[in-house]
Amino acid sequence: MLIARTLDKGLAARSVRLLALDTSTHVGFSLWDGLPPAPTKLGTWHAPSAIAGNYGRRFKAFHNWLCDMITVHEPEALAFESPLTGGPHMNTTEDILRLLIGLASVAELVAELRGLRCFEVHGTKVKMALAGTGRIPSKDKDRVMIAAAHEAGYLVGDSHQADSCGVALTVYSDLGLLDDA
Repeated sequence: MLIARTLDKGLAARSVRLLALDTSTHVGFSLWDGLPPAPTKLGTWHAPSAIAGNYGRRFKAFHNWLCDMITVHEPEALAFESPLTGGPHMNTTEDILRLLIGLASVAELVAELRGLRCFEVHGTKVKMALAGTGRIPSKDKDRVMIAAAHEAGYLVGDSHQADSCGVALTVYSDLGLLDDA
């Protein structure tokens, strides 16, 4: 499910400059100058190792990095993968859940403060958009998503970047800007 925040009616009528994030222990990003064929910039933000255990400092560092990305690249919209997919087989710790929810909260806050449209995309839709299936075993997910990104022509360097491409494709598809042939 795509959750659109502050979406105006004119957005779906045209292409959108989008910064897509995979908010995880490392934040993969892809910047799109409108519709695909490919992102114009890919990368992964790593929190400084000195602040790894300090949530406040980590969220502040992410906030500063994200604000800098928005200032430099001037996206019209920000999108990120939902921090929780739920279900009985969710394999994570309380610390990771706290981190993921915090990063998503910072992303939404920054989008609101900077006047950007903000989209939250469910993880299953991210996998569907890039790999064609939402059911990828956890042990295979990184490999499958990277391979799917490469097959699509996206020169991703890691699974976080691949996931960010899936986030962008989901947003563009749900806005009716892609042919789902």
